[in-house]
Amino acid sequence: MTLEALGALSGAAGLTSGQADHMIENAVGVFGLPLGVAMNFVVNGREVLVPMAIEEPSVVAGASFMAKLARAGGGFKATSSEPQMIAQLQVLDLKDPDESAPPRARPSGRDPGRGRSGGPGHCRSGWRGA
Repeated sequence: MTLEALGALSGAAGLTSGQADHMIENAVGVFGLPLGVAMNFVVNGREVLVPMAIEEPSVVAGASFMAKLARAGGGFKATSSEPQMIAQLQVLDLKDPDESAPPRARPSGRDPGRGRSGGPGHCRSGWRGA
């Protein structure tokens, strides 16, 4: 690992609000916590390290020990269903949602399922995109 990478992990420089805003959506602030790595995890037959940002001293050690016990029985099995994304977006001071949409996404004409109706693909306050 380079000295620059080690310096970034030390937390000495800290993370600015501007940097955080570019890293994630809806950043509201930053804070510092110790960063640890839980070991001994096997998930779906693959060894993984589990990073944890936490202030409780026993959690990383406890998780690593529990994973060591589970490893003896083959580790953890994980499955998932189809991805589902639910989000909410608030748009303020938007006079005409159709004129504010990118040209490729503008509806050719209004119908009951478009525009301010709150129909599919739209929210009551304006265009959600295509």
